[in-house]
Amino acid sequence: MKTSIHVPVEQYGFVLVEEVDWARMREVYDHVKKQFQDGAGLPDKDFDQFIQAIIEDKPNQIEDLEKLSPEQHHLMQVVKRAMKRIGYHGRKELAEQEEHIKNIK
Repeated sequence: MKTSIHVPVEQYGFVLVEEVDWARMREVYDHVKKQFQDGAGLPDKDFDQFIQAIIEDKPNQIEDLEKLSPEQHHLMQVVKRAMKRIGYHGRKELAEQEEHIKNIK
C-alpha cells in the first residue's frame, strides 16, 4: 500500500511525501518538517526581553516574533495566556472589592 502525507511547512505550504513503511514515513516527515523550520530562534538575552515586554504589556517587534523558534513561540503563547488569566482575575477581584465598598456605604 502506498501512502501520501502533506507535511505543513509554511502557513499555506506543504510538501507531498509518498512512503510505504510507516516508521520510515515518520522519519521522512520529521526530516522534511525540520528542513523548513527556522534556526535556533532568538538568543536567550533577546528572548528574555521579548517575554518581559509581554509581561509589561508592551508591543513586541514583528521581526522578533518571526525569529522565534517553535519552542520559543510555544512558550510565548503560554506566557500570553497566563497574563490574560492574571488580568482577568485582577479585574474580577477589583469589581468584587468595589461592590463590597458600595454595599458598606
